Amino acid sequence: MSTQQIPITESGMDFGPFAQDECFHVEESKAYKAIQDGVKMAEFLLLRANDSTSNNNAAIWIVEAKSSSPRPDNPSGDFGRFIDEIKQKLVNALSLGLASVLERHRHLRAETELPSAFKNISLSRVQVKFVVVIKDRSDDTLSPITDALKKALHPTIKTWAFDPASVIVLNEALAREHGLINTTS
Repeated sequence: MSTQQIPITESGMDFGPFAQDECFHVEESKAYKAIQDGVKMAEFLLLRANDSTSNNNAAIWIVEAKSSSPRPDNPSGDFGRFIDEIKQKLVNALSLGLASVLERHRHLRAETELPSAFKNISLSRVQVKFVVVIKDRSDDTLSPITDALKKALHPTIKTWAFDPASVIVLNEALAREHGLINTTS
């Protein structure tokens, strides 16, 4: 029995295709559309059953895509706002994903949109990866963005007892190596 594949196009990049039962396109969900006023959201959640970045344990990758990013040499200006916006999107996606698993939005029937694999994970054991993919960035410019995002997400990572290496910032080529972006695009 084959599983339907979901392609996702965001910020000029073709993600996936992903197995429908492992990918929650949260930004396009009915639950998000009902609450979106004033709530920023990441693109999608991807459940990886044997994630190599989590010692082959299950991990939920919360993915935000960007076509570009400001320079990190102005942390109080555009770059600071950029990091804050990404943090909000990632944390909101985590919150809505977990709220859906926990059936907190029963009136929206949010849990019916969740792929079955998300409903069956052990929330106490699953790792979470906050992943940002920036299309037009060279490998050597990703480190300052990663550092700033780690600092911004530090309270969330500590509160939830996630792995300190939960923040991953990739460019398009690295995202392709991690199996996020279609190798034929």
